[in-house]
Amino acid sequence: MKKKALIIFDEFWPIAGAPSIRADNIIRALADWDVEVLGGNYSSQNSPEIKGHFIRRPDDMCPLRLGIFFLKMYSRLIYLTFTRKYDLLLISIPKYELLYPLLILSPFIKCFHLDIRDSLGFLNYKKYFAHFLSELFAGILDKLFKFVVEGSFNFALRKAQRVTCANAGIADLLVKDQSKVVVVSNGVDVELFSPAQKSSRSGKLQIAYLGNFVEKDRFDYLLAALPVCKRPVVLHLIGEGRNKSNILTQLNQAKINYIDHGKVMHAQIPGILAKCQLGVIFREEHTKESIPVCIYEFCAMGLPVLCNPVGTMKDFVLSNNLGAIISSSEQLIKTLNEDFIDDQFLNNFAHLPELARQKFSLAASRENFHKVFAEEG
Repeated sequence: MKKKALIIFDEFWPIAGAPSIRADNIIRALADWDVEVLGGNYSSQNSPEIKGHFIRRPDDMCPLRLGIFFLKMYSRLIYLTFTRKYDLLLISIPKYELLYPLLILSPFIKCFHLDIRDSLGFLNYKKYFAHFLSELFAGILDKLFKFVVEGSFNFALRKAQRVTCANAGIADLLVKDQSKVVVVSNGVDVELFSPAQKSSRSGKLQIAYLGNFVEKDRFDYLLAALPVCKRPVVLHLIGEGRNKSNILTQLNQAKINYIDHGKVMHAQIPGILAKCQLGVIFREEHTKESIPVCIYEFCAMGLPVLCNPVGTMKDFVLSNNLGAIISSSEQLIKTLNEDFIDDQFLNNFAHLPELARQKFSLAASRENFHKVFAEEG
C-alpha cells in the first residue's frame, strides 16, 4: 500500500513561474506516494491531473476575501489531517500564515516537512496594509502579524523532521538546526528555456523584467537610467502584481518605452526573452536571502542579468558569472551607455545556457527532492 502525503500551497492551480516549478518538482518526486494537494485555485476548474482539495484563491488586494480564504484552508487542513491520517504533511511557503494550524495539529502529524521558498525578511505587512489603511494602522498591524508569524514559524521549525530551502542563504539565516536542512534550488526547465538564434545586436536594446511587481522589486534605477540612455531601449515587462499600476504610472511619466506582456503562460516566456539582450532584477536591501527564479531563466536563455548588490543574489550572480552588479542608477546609466552592451561583451556570456543545463536544471532539483522523500519514506 502506498504511503499517503498531503502537500499544501497557498496557490496551486493554474500558476506559473517559481511556485509552479517547485510544486511540479515536489509532486513528481513523490511519484511513489499517494499524493493529495490542498491549494488555492485561481480558476473555476480544478487541475485535471492532481488529486486535490482546491479552494478559490482571491487576489492579494482583497484582504477580507484573502482572510476568508485562509480560514477555509485552515478548516480543510484540520479536517483532512484527522480523517485521512497522512504519513507525510508538507507545507510549502512563503505564505507563512499557512503555519498557524500546526499549533493544533502537530501531535497528530506522523511526519512534517517544511519547504521554504522565501525568507521571513520578505514580509512587509506595513506596505501591504498601507494600500488600504493609514500608515499608523498599517504599522500596528505589521508588528502584530510579524509577531504571530515569527512565533508560528519557530514552532514549525521545531516540529519539522525535515526542512528544504530554496537556497543556502535562507537555510543559514532561518534554521538553527542545520542537521534537518537540505538545500534544493528551484531550477529551470532547460528544454523549454532554450535560446533561439538571436537577431543582430544593433538597433534597440531589449531589456526584460520578469516578476510579480511586489514592493521588494525596485524600479528606481531603471526609471533614472532609461530616459537618458543614448541608445533606444525597450523594456519588456512580464508578469502581474499588486504594485504594477504604480510602476506603469511612473514609467509613463518618465516616457520610457515599454511593452507590457502581462500575465503570460510559462511556455510563452522563452519567446519573449528570445527578443532580449539583458535581464534585470533589482531588489530591496532587506531581501538578502533571495535568488529570484528569473535569474535561472535568464541564464538558460543566454541573457546576462543586471542586479544590485543584495545578499545571496549578488553572490550567486558573481560566483557563476551570470552578469553584472549595479550599485546605483548612475552606474546603470554608465553601463548602458558606455561599456556594456556590445557583441564582444555579450559573447562573454555564451556559456550561460550550458551552465544552466549542468547546474540549474529541473531534473537535478527533482532528483534532490526525490532523495529527501526517500529518506522520509
